[in-house]
Amino acid sequence: MPVLRTLAAGLALLVVTASPAPAQPATEVRIEVVQGIFHDISPGLIKVLGTPLQELLRREAGVTGDIGYAADVNTLTERMKEKKVELGVFHGFEFAWAKQRNPDLIPLVVTVYSTGRPQACVVVRADNPAKSVADLKNANVTVPMGTRGHCMLYLNKQRDGLPEATAAPVKKQRVNSEDALDAVVAGDSPAVLVDVAAFAGYQKLQPGAAKKLRILCKSDAFPQNVIAYEKGALTDETAKKLRKALIEAHETPAGKPLMILWNITRFDAVPADYEKHLEAALKDYPAPKAQATPVPDGQGR
Repeated sequence: MPVLRTLAAGLALLVVTASPAPAQPATEVRIEVVQGIFHDISPGLIKVLGTPLQELLRREAGVTGDIGYAADVNTLTERMKEKKVELGVFHGFEFAWAKQRNPDLIPLVVTVYSTGRPQACVVVRADNPAKSVADLKNANVTVPMGTRGHCMLYLNKQRDGLPEATAAPVKKQRVNSEDALDAVVAGDSPAVLVDVAAFAGYQKLQPGAAKKLRILCKSDAFPQNVIAYEKGALTDETAKKLRKALIEAHETPAGKPLMILWNITRFDAVPADYEKHLEAALKDYPAPKAQATPVPDGQGR
């Protein structure tokens, strides 16, 4: 499985680059990740995926602490408000929802992907006559393993008000984005939901096959995913150290496993217009009235 191969490669690199903890006294910072950030990944593996982040912060910022997960954005928002968690990792659109509930949340850094801000698209064969998702009557849309949360949010919005069988999403746990796009090329699948970055990668790796495909529709750019903290939960000095360590992570041996496992290019400073991106996301994708995400057995630490 590609995810497990990536996980193994990242952890192997982590072992190679590991070194003793810094000599200065360590600051303890508890971190939690919204479970949907790592789609299709079990809660146990989420903690494993957090290991490179712990190692990076230990080595580069003198910060230690446990890493856990929250079943949904509301749970994480409340835990941060109660000062049970110092750092939270959110989808950008989820952070917009969280800020609406708690304006005291402060973005520390954002993630950067190869194609910029997150963007979703539905891809069909070039000869498919469909002009919109509404034209995919009685046609399933494949949702590959590891599809990011903003993609599902976009497809759900596109299907709002349509018959249940129109562009119905079908999750395929053992099919990655490349396999799913291959199936559309071969005519074995009518459509696939992917991140724009995944389709761009396919175009680069499979230029001939990609010419047989086209984007049926795509979203506006979503806010970048974010690592955030509650006002007053960190000292200014600790926040500065964490921000510096994360922004420089892609250039350090300790940061390479994190870039691989999280499938990002780097962390970056929060853009000056990030608040506008959050406002746009709230307008297009209002926060759900209630989240029905079940809490798995053994949640958290």
